[in-house]
Amino acid sequence: MVREKIHRLKRLDSFGNKTEKLGVEEISRISSQLCLPKHVEREAVRIYRKLIKSGVTKGRSIESVAAACIYISCRLYKVPRTLDEIAKVAKEDKKVIARVYRLVVKKLGLSSKDMLIRPEYYIDKFADELEVSERVKRRALRLLNEAKDKGITSGKNPLGLAASILYIASLLEGERRTQKEIARVAGITEVTIRNRYKELVKELRIRV
Repeated sequence: MVREKIHRLKRLDSFGNKTEKLGVEEISRISSQLCLPKHVEREAVRIYRKLIKSGVTKGRSIESVAAACIYISCRLYKVPRTLDEIAKVAKEDKKVIARVYRLVVKKLGLSSKDMLIRPEYYIDKFADELEVSERVKRRALRLLNEAKDKGITSGKNPLGLAASILYIASLLEGERRTQKEIARVAGITEVTIRNRYKELVKELRIRV
């Protein structure tokens, strides 16, 4: 009985690995044909892997899930690609992709507005890509809440805000990541991080 259970788990693990491999390849193919930036492709892959772990991909075509992940990533980074464009390259029905898209948005706790303005999502994303600890991530979220309470987040670019706060958190928690590293994963300039960093340190009275 134990052997059967182990064998079953191995089959499931093998299926999951195959699904992930095919999905990543499909995302790469679509991204290449649409000439999408690498950071958009990486984000789509990150979302896809999260969906595999949560079981959302089961019973759905790899093409539809991959296309939905790309569409979400494009919206997050404000890359102008329509669902029609993505569906055409993915060779999948637009309505099917739209259904998966709505499901994924709900699963990730996002909304159209959230995907454009919430820095919390970017903190989570950048932390994953930079491979910092949960401690750094929690510290960054606390700093973000402090900044919100002081009213210094209003009108700020969520990418720059999240990147700068994560930079500060990495310094405070002794897991330093350079501005160059963070700028690369955020798809912004080091100057943006430096400017926002100076403002946050001053307003929040942080000593680093």
